[in-house]
Amino acid sequence: MRSGSTTTVPVRVSAAFLGLGVVVGFAARTPAWTAVDMRVSHAVQSLRGPWLTAPAQVLNVGFGTVVGTALAVLLVVGVAVSGRTRAAVGVLTVIAAGWGVGALVKVVVARPRPPAVDARTGRGCRRARCECRRTPSARSGG
Repeated sequence: MRSGSTTTVPVRVSAAFLGLGVVVGFAARTPAWTAVDMRVSHAVQSLRGPWLTAPAQVLNVGFGTVVGTALAVLLVVGVAVSGRTRAAVGVLTVIAAGWGVGALVKVVVARPRPPAVDARTGRGCRRARCECRRTPSARSGG
């Protein structure tokens, strides 16, 4: 007996959501969106402390590419070992397609981002007119 959901999403609905994501991605490149994004980022950075950084790092690692890849491999291998090779190929295809489309959209949209090292250190980005250097940690010298 086969278990699982038989609910499907029409391709048109999936394509519409993908298109919406690309449109929002291009909108995120506008100066107005970037300014709001930077204000929100600075507000979050001003709350940074050890009590918040440790859980955030756990979430970052737990939902990161390495753990995601390991979980995907375990899932595909587990399904294959259970004798459901065709289902394992389906699972692998869906995971690869999702990651592939996500990577492709990131390349197509190519939203400018500050260097990652600045986000980790709290220094903010090095853009000419950016307010990052005016965060409390930058003003206090620490």
